[in-house]
Amino acid sequence: MEKIATYAGSCNGCGRDLTIFGLPTEIAFCPFCGSKLTAGAPVIPVTPTNAADFVISNTGVLMKYKGETPDVVIPVGVKKIHESVFEENKLLTSVVIPHGVTEIGFRAFYGCSNLTSVSLPDTLPCIGEAAFGSCGGLTAIHIPDSVTSIEESAFFDCKRLTAITIPDSVTSIGAYAFSGCGSLTAITIPDSVTSIGKEAFSFCSGLTAITIPDSVTSIEGGAFSGCSGLTSIALPTMETPLYELFCYAFATTVPASLKTVVISGATSICKNAFDRCKGLTSITIPNSVTSIGKSAFSGCSALTSIAIPDSVTSIGEEAFYGCEGLTSITIPDLVTSIERSAFYHCSGLTSITIPGSVTSIEECAFSNCEELTTITIPASVMGIEKNAFSNCSGLTTLHLPREAEKPKTKEMKAFAKMIKKAFPNKKSPVRVYDID
Repeated sequence: MEKIATYAGSCNGCGRDLTIFGLPTEIAFCPFCGSKLTAGAPVIPVTPTNAADFVISNTGVLMKYKGETPDVVIPVGVKKIHESVFEENKLLTSVVIPHGVTEIGFRAFYGCSNLTSVSLPDTLPCIGEAAFGSCGGLTAIHIPDSVTSIEESAFFDCKRLTAITIPDSVTSIGAYAFSGCGSLTAITIPDSVTSIGKEAFSFCSGLTAITIPDSVTSIEGGAFSGCSGLTSIALPTMETPLYELFCYAFATTVPASLKTVVISGATSICKNAFDRCKGLTSITIPNSVTSIGKSAFSGCSALTSIAIPDSVTSIGEEAFYGCEGLTSITIPDLVTSIERSAFYHCSGLTSITIPGSVTSIEECAFSNCEELTTITIPASVMGIEKNAFSNCSGLTTLHLPREAEKPKTKEMKAFAKMIKKAFPNKKSPVRVYDID
């Protein structure tokens, strides 16, 4: 029987005393924290688990395991671990998969609830479907750089898994890959990943922050659904509309804990993108955005401030409807119209300046903004629709163009008439004619 080696010593990363099996030529990693073991660790030759315990085909496929030892060292020469070989093995606590193995079959270690240590070889191209699903004892695992895909349900329901490093070689994370890993508190998705499968991280309730890199071009349904502890998410630049991306990511149920969203790149924030994200307090919009769609931030009642970049040319209907926490907002100079109910019931707004680019203020645009005390309306505005400022009970001051006080031109007479109609009470708000 060919001998392999065990690295005996303590881990520099977590300090645990370890006995790690592997080939003498392999680099050993701590199964708990993933740190490289010291190069000078003692190497003790040992014999693999009793060969009679393994049924191996002539082509190197491990077909069956008959042993009862808790620490299993799979013999060198095995190329594939057949499906369900160790499934529901409650005795298994550690396993060393040797160099040369290129495939771990369906449910190979599924339900090995006492498995705490796994050593994977650098010849493995993927973590197979449900390979380590429901391995409730696993707390950490090192995935080698040879792996390019983590298949469906690979680590499904590994409830005690607290740490995992996804290497830069991985391009796809399959459906349910980490679903139900409730102890995961952080995970880094590398720039190499292009797709995240359905419910890949669903019900990872311990996750507090996630950054999806720009390399990702596909996020399937419910990828982060049930992540009830998530407070921050960074969204990538994608052709998929943000609303679809967001809904897909959370299966339409955005966690109430979500407070921060960073958009790394987009040209538009489309219809309903962050509708009713009631816990959202901060959002970063890049300068590439030119339009904010209908109801994009409707009902984001905890949002206290938002920086709309100068690149924005349009703000859609009900875009900030019911954003009660907003105290101030700057409308960019390229915006030409304040659309219907755009800032309806933004009851915390105290002042608003309409830029000189705006030509129309539509129905109920600022209706029910009770704390609004000051409004500046430039001469560029040619139309103010009914109820644009209705129920703005705190309004005291209206800043208007100097020419509007004693209008002489046809245009300014029309402007003065429009203001009179929009604000019929001659004494309140007080008209201040100070805009040049």
